[in-house]
Amino acid sequence: MVQVKERKKTAVKRATAIKKTPAAKKAKAVSLPSEKSLKAMAVLSEWDPAEYIEDKEDVIATLMVALAEGNMEELLDDIKDIARSKGMTQIAREMGKSREGLYRSIAPGGNPSFETVMKLLDLLGFRLTVERKPRNG
Repeated sequence: MVQVKERKKTAVKRATAIKKTPAAKKAKAVSLPSEKSLKAMAVLSEWDPAEYIEDKEDVIATLMVALAEGNMEELLDDIKDIARSKGMTQIAREMGKSREGLYRSIAPGGNPSFETVMKLLDLLGFRLTVERKPRNG
C-alpha cells in the first residue's frame, strides 16, 4: 500500500512537471489531467498508471519527464506501464521473449540491456533521440 501511495504522489508531481516543460508549453498538445483530478485519483485504493495512458501524447509526456528526472528505475517503470497499456503479451511475443521474462527484465533491479529498451520503444512506436544540453551561463 505504501508503494501505491508513493506512485500516486509521483504521478501528481510528474503531471505538474510535464505541464511546465518548454515542449508542453510550446506545443500545447500534451493533454493531461489537472493536478486536482490527479489528487482525486490518488484517493483510490488501487491506481494503475497503465489505465491512464491513452495516446501517443501521454506516452511522450511520460517518457519526457522520466528522462528529465534521470532516474533509470522510474524510466523503466514508466516503460513497463506504457507496454502494459498496449498489451505486454503481444509485445513480449514480438520481442521473442516470454511475458514473464519481459516483466522480469524491466522490473526494479531487472537491469535490461540497452537493446531491450530500444526494441521495446521501437515496438511501442517510438525512438530515442539525442539533443545538446543548454549551456549554463
